[in-house]
Amino acid sequence: LSHCEVLGNQASNVAGGIDVIGPYGGASVPARIENCLIAGNTAPYASAIRCSYGRVDVDCSTVVDNVATTSSTMYVRFSGILRCANVIFWANASPDGRQATLSMPGDSLTVSYCEFQGGSAAVFLDPAATLYWGAGNLDGNPLFVDPDGPDNNPLTLDDNDYRLGAGSFCLDAGDNDSVPPD
Repeated sequence: LSHCEVLGNQASNVAGGIDVIGPYGGASVPARIENCLIAGNTAPYASAIRCSYGRVDVDCSTVVDNVATTSSTMYVRFSGILRCANVIFWANASPDGRQATLSMPGDSLTVSYCEFQGGSAAVFLDPAATLYWGAGNLDGNPLFVDPDGPDNNPLTLDDNDYRLGAGSFCLDAGDNDSVPPD
C-alpha cells in the first residue's frame, strides 16, 4: 500500500485497519505500507495493523486515533515480523495502553526513527518475542496542524489535518536511509 488512507474501518474481532497474513513459514517478500494514513479504525485487537506469519514494513506513515477495545494498535502473531521506520504512532487508545503486542515466541518488532507514544513501555512482549528499539525514537506530541478538523470532532476523519505543524519536533527527525524510493 502506498499513499493510501485507511480510515474509519471496524472489525468485530481483529484488525480494524489492515490485516496482513503471510504464508505459513514466512513470506519471501515483505508487505509494504508506505506514506499512508491509518486513522480512526476500531477492533478489539489490532485496531490499526495485524501481522501474522510473514513480514510487514511500515515506512513514512501516520497511525493515529485508532481504538482497540481490548488490546493494542498493532498485533503481531505466529512468528510475524513488523518493521517500522519514520512512523508516527499517536493518540491511539486501548484499555491496556499498548501500542503493540507481540503475542507469541518468534514474533519481532523493530522501531526506529518513530514517534511512538508511550515509548518501549507501550509494547507487550511474549517472553520469547523480540523488540528491536532502534535509534531516533521519540515520545511526545507531534503537534499535528488540526487533528480534530475545523468541526472540532476527531471522529469526522475526512477534515482532520494530520500534517506536522510548525514547531513539531518530528520535522526533519526521520532517517533518510529508510525513506522508500520514489
